[in-house]
Amino acid sequence: MLRTPAVKILSEGPPWYDLYNFLKEVLWHGVMLPEFRSDSPNKELLRRCFTFVEVLISSPVQSISDAGYFQAIEPLFADEELVLISFPLMGEKTLSVAQETLDPERISPAARETLAPFLP
Repeated sequence: MLRTPAVKILSEGPPWYDLYNFLKEVLWHGVMLPEFRSDSPNKELLRRCFTFVEVLISSPVQSISDAGYFQAIEPLFADEELVLISFPLMGEKTLSVAQETLDPERISPAARETLAPFLP
C-alpha cells in the first residue's frame, strides 16, 4: 500500500518538531521581523501574528506558553522601535506579559511617553 504523508501522520502521529525552532524560524524570522523592518510595516499582519502569540501565551501547557514568550515577545526588547510598534498590536494577555517583562528604565523617555497608554 502506498503511504502518503497524510496516511502516515494519521497512522503514526505527526513528526516530532521543535516548537521553539518553528516559532523562531517561521514566525519571528520569517514573518514578524521582516514586517517590523519594512519601510511600512503591515500592522494588520503583525496584529494577526500577535493573535497567534496570544493563543500560545494563554496555553495551560507551560512549554507552549514559554515558547510564545521566548520566541515572539522577548526578542522585541532588543530594539526599542519593535516595542513601540508591537505594544499597540498585542492582545490583552500578551500585552500583560510584555508589560511585566519590560524594564521601563531601558527605553528612552520619548518611548515611555509614547507607550504610556500601554504601561501599567
